[in-house]
Amino acid sequence: MKSINGTNGAPSLPGENHDGANPAKATLVNAAEGAACLRTLIAFAKSGGPLSPAELDVLQEAWDKLDLPATMTFQSLMAEDLDLTQQLALIATEEGRERTYAATFLFAHSGGPCSPKQQKLLNEIRTTLQISVTMETPLSRIYSQVRERVFPAFSRFIDDPAERARKIDEEILKFAMSNGVTGAFPIRARAVATGVMIYTTQVVMVSDIGKYWGYTVDQQGAQTLMAGIQGNTGMRIAIQSLLRDGAILESTHDCNPAFYSTWALGFVANKHFESARRLENEGLRTLYVTAMKEAEVACEKCHVEMAAAILSRSITLDLLHEEFTAGNINAEEYDRKIMGLP
Repeated sequence: MKSINGTNGAPSLPGENHDGANPAKATLVNAAEGAACLRTLIAFAKSGGPLSPAELDVLQEAWDKLDLPATMTFQSLMAEDLDLTQQLALIATEEGRERTYAATFLFAHSGGPCSPKQQKLLNEIRTTLQISVTMETPLSRIYSQVRERVFPAFSRFIDDPAERARKIDEEILKFAMSNGVTGAFPIRARAVATGVMIYTTQVVMVSDIGKYWGYTVDQQGAQTLMAGIQGNTGMRIAIQSLLRDGAILESTHDCNPAFYSTWALGFVANKHFESARRLENEGLRTLYVTAMKEAEVACEKCHVEMAAAILSRSITLDLLHEEFTAGNINAEEYDRKIMGLP
């Protein structure tokens, strides 16, 4: 299977670094404070209520791949009565503070608008970790721009079965290719936004597929179905933002996996609506595993087209970065142009 990666530091295949080595563990910032960063995220997540089964599944899936103290077990962590203030005090490095804030921010917003309770807690985390405006403002701005960019999508019911099947297949491939190209280019200093971009476009795709079948699928409905198929993506994005090497979690934060997961998600969502929404979570998950294998074949078929799109975006990103470095455009203009790339 070919790997389609962008230039300028695009990520390797999952589980590989750029030297071809296969690290056994993903590093949570650094060994000294990694546990505190993870505990902070979990304490924040629990502030909205008990963790859902889907969120627990994501944590359990990632657990054995994380570099954590030997005495720290998944069961003991879930049972801990976490003191958020105490954990925040243990995060000393600038990288640790920024990654932890990004993780809690993305978790709070991945499911839609942040609740007032979690927004208040997020403000406290930002203040305690001394997050600068240069870190906080672009993160907030990019998140807003991503959502404004994709959610106006409109689709309609297609009565003719053949036309509906053709249109849905086209949509799935379009979204998969778009996310594949996005995944090849974590956005330079804004890499934490890449996962949100991919996730958000997947929400739109699932909603569109439902509408082609005649169902009204709002944002929450699409996210609920996605959680049934893939597990909790908000928690996955949050954990990825803590890691120096998020690819080891086989995330969508890389070109090929971004294509695979989007294509497979669209395939399973289509089967779900075709069944008049009768598929249960276990059936959805089983179908998703099979679809991920079929997605590799679909990706191979459009390898040349994706490679050309990646090259085109690489050139555009280089030009934008040169403009930004030279001071010809400011950070807000840079972010806006990045979000507007096809």
